[in-house]
Amino acid sequence: MKKWKILLFFILMFALIFTPIITQSIGESYAENVNRVEVSNHVDREKDYKEVKELRSANSKTFLKPDGKSYVLEQYIEPVHFKKNGKWIEIDNNLKRVKTKSNNKLNKSFKNKNSDSIKTAFKNKANQFQVNFAESTDVQSIVSFGYKDVEIDFQLVDGKKVFAELDRNKVTYPNIYPNTDLVYHVSNTGLKEEWVLHEYNGKNIYSMKLDLQSATPLEGEDGSIKIKDKHSKDIIVLPKPLMVDSNDSASYDINMELRTDGGNTYLDLVADAKWLSDPERKFPIRIDPTVELQDISTTYDTFIGNKNKDTNYQPFSYLITGNIDDYGVTRTFIEFELPKFPDGTIVNRARLSLNQYKTEEMEQVDLFPVTSSWYSGTLTWNNQPSVGNRTASSYVSGPGEYSWDMTDIVKNWIKGDVENNGISLRHHNESNNRKSYRSSDYVIDETKRPKLEIEYKVIPEEEKLSGTDPLNKGCTKDAIIANRSNIYNDDTNKKMGELQLRYSPKCKTAWGRVVPVNNTDAGTLIVKVVRNDGEYLEAMANPTFSTLWTFQINDQDYTSYAEAAFYDYDGKKIGSAKTSSY
Repeated sequence: MKKWKILLFFILMFALIFTPIITQSIGESYAENVNRVEVSNHVDREKDYKEVKELRSANSKTFLKPDGKSYVLEQYIEPVHFKKNGKWIEIDNNLKRVKTKSNNKLNKSFKNKNSDSIKTAFKNKANQFQVNFAESTDVQSIVSFGYKDVEIDFQLVDGKKVFAELDRNKVTYPNIYPNTDLVYHVSNTGLKEEWVLHEYNGKNIYSMKLDLQSATPLEGEDGSIKIKDKHSKDIIVLPKPLMVDSNDSASYDINMELRTDGGNTYLDLVADAKWLSDPERKFPIRIDPTVELQDISTTYDTFIGNKNKDTNYQPFSYLITGNIDDYGVTRTFIEFELPKFPDGTIVNRARLSLNQYKTEEMEQVDLFPVTSSWYSGTLTWNNQPSVGNRTASSYVSGPGEYSWDMTDIVKNWIKGDVENNGISLRHHNESNNRKSYRSSDYVIDETKRPKLEIEYKVIPEEEKLSGTDPLNKGCTKDAIIANRSNIYNDDTNKKMGELQLRYSPKCKTAWGRVVPVNNTDAGTLIVKVVRNDGEYLEAMANPTFSTLWTFQINDQDYTSYAEAAFYDYDGKKIGSAKTSSY
């Protein structure tokens, strides 16, 4: 007996010690698995879905599902199409090689006629602007950006001769300076230039000679460079640059300065040498000037931090939630500009997808609807908008794609019940370590940018009458009795009423109708109209009044029948009937 007590004691102690650990492990595993299952629920767009090109917009694609009735909208923050000859064309930022000649001229859409200003080796495939890149740096210009009548040629003023390396939408000129690469990414909205420092070599000024056609550069008060066309309209902008190290530490302590020397125009990037040489820096460091089209809508995704409460982080290529040394407590804000949906739209599902790339530990990240307006170019901690109650959460762990349910929020936006001011993401415990996500400014892999996916269907006009009263909709005016059947008492064989299948040729709808016989003694009458696909509508009442009918159901391309039953006061069926289909 004593041995059993000792054994029982050790079993109980084992349960008390290890059960919380096991439970926590199972809980974390479950949370992660649930999130992963939801995220991985993708389909092969090329194989299973058919794009409806007529429904394209600048920032969205729409696909028809295999059922032929439901649609999936993929909404992005940045443009994915550009307009050409009245049609939306898919943007293709990949670069293609072109033949070069000693006196190569630029594309005919460019106005620069300098015969050998650039020996084009690569150019982007499809966008409303064109970018040309040189094969090597020993030419007068290595990059040319053209949009409408404006062209900007970028010319190195020093550095060694190197050959370009091509990778999809990226061109790298490696080691132009010691341990420093010059990298270009073609994006959906312009050209991103990066001076990539693999270690600090003492150089903090990077200069380019500018050759502009039909354009004039001016320094902006916000640290940007505005490019005006011949009509003095801002057409291209180079936003104030920033520097980011590999730990997402960033600095705005860098200036773009225009200068004129010997009749030539130069653009100097002057970076803060103290920040670059700080032992806390993690290399590589990227110095990031960008060339963007002025007339493309500003992207609406950014984050805020309470360490620098008046600082705006809109141009960053990442979004953050949680706590990080450089920014303090951070919150992310995102707004998607949705297209107009047709009347009769029913949203089945909507979800936000983001790609997290930095930390490993699991955190609960909550989603809130934003309830007041904001602008990503000026948003700071001190002017952040108000938010509503939390509507969704996701458990975010290691790098990968995660999603948040937005079905109810999107339904309210589309119905017009709530204004679309976007959403905000923040850690459930905001003091916990951060999560970093790719933003719409991320140019290396466009599939990792924020995306809102909405699955919906549109009720056809004829279906809109389903579930409505035929009398109120005027459908009784031309209605016919398509089929009828008498209802008799099962015990007495006494007629209790007439069941009718009514049909409106004008409305193409059907409904069930019962006219009870006077003095019918029953507790309840139920009448249904049933369609051949299984859909049905029913009505229930005490049969003391003259007539009972159902709401109408769409009958176009279907057949329907009516059925009815009387029940006594104890709920027992005492008489029923069913019509033929029509």
